[in-house]
Amino acid sequence: MVFVAVCTKSYGGGSCMGRMFCPRREIRTVILPDHSEVMVNSGSSLFYPAEFKGKNRNIYLSGEAKFSVSPDKKKPFIVKTQDMSVEALGTVFNISSYPDDKKTAASLVEGKIKVDINSGQESFILNPEEQIVYDRETGRSEHKHVRLDYVLAWEKGQMVFQSVSLYTVIKEIERNHGVTVYLNSKGLKDERLTVKFLHDETLEEVFYTLQQIIAGFKYKIEGDKVYIY
Repeated sequence: MVFVAVCTKSYGGGSCMGRMFCPRREIRTVILPDHSEVMVNSGSSLFYPAEFKGKNRNIYLSGEAKFSVSPDKKKPFIVKTQDMSVEALGTVFNISSYPDDKKTAASLVEGKIKVDINSGQESFILNPEEQIVYDRETGRSEHKHVRLDYVLAWEKGQMVFQSVSLYTVIKEIERNHGVTVYLNSKGLKDERLTVKFLHDETLEEVFYTLQQIIAGFKYKIEGDKVYIY
């Protein structure tokens, strides 16, 4: 885990923010100044101040994290990402917003959250086991029920996918195993998969499983690089 101080107008109107970066293949827990707890997934960055001043508790996320928020009705807790702002109403929730993913998702575990899409066109109130998914390519949002054991599988080091593209699976594998995957077969990119990988499965085991469930799938592992053809 790497922590540095960042002073920037992009985060917090010019105030100094701390940046916590969680490297690939790691999961870390951070205690914020208000004693809220954040579990941060691999390849994620969290920006937050040394002290919450002003009317709101604003933090910024690039990647994925689960938030357990300390209640304070006088000072709302707001997580901002590239695509949405999520306001906690005394709650536990998960956000996935990696820069190289095609979608951003906010999922509620306990309590309630308010989700505002940054385009300004939509706002949602979520109840437990509900999720908002924003599609960056289409600009559309989907409000749906979700299985929390799938959403939070990363806490246990697992990767669980339900009807997602091979592209999405590859991005998660890269973050969890610290590799770069080259997909040379464009026809496989949008292949839909439902699959689960346990925390102790090796990179070789992961790709062998993919080979068994995807027709015409071939791969070669060379150090920290994987070639799919």
